Amino acid sequence: QREQEEREAEAERLRQGEERIKREREREEQRKREAEMIKNKEMLEEMKKQADLSKASKLKIEGKKIQEIVAEDLTKLDPVKIMQAREAQMKRDRQEKIRQRKLESKRVDHLARA
Repeated sequence: QREQEEREAEAERLRQGEERIKREREREEQRKREAEMIKNKEMLEEMKKQADLSKASKLKIEGKKIQEIVAEDLTKLDPVKIMQAREAQMKRDRQEKIRQRKLESKRVDHLARA
């Protein structure tokens, strides 16, 4: 009977150790999710500011406009899609700046020739 109690105690210790490891793993995953969510939120806030400045609020991520995205949506959004939208926005802004510079240089050239 004493041997059986020792075996049960050992099994209980093993089970508790496994549960502790499982809880630690879950905590770590939760921390990663929270860090990812914070990163995504910061990225979206930056994109919203840029969209306001460049008046490019038509930018959409998974069918939602940037201005319509709220905190609950951050958990559902794919970080890769957010990055792609950010890159698209940056590319569009760059092209807009290039277009503006070309127009400006044409104006200056026209004035210089006049």
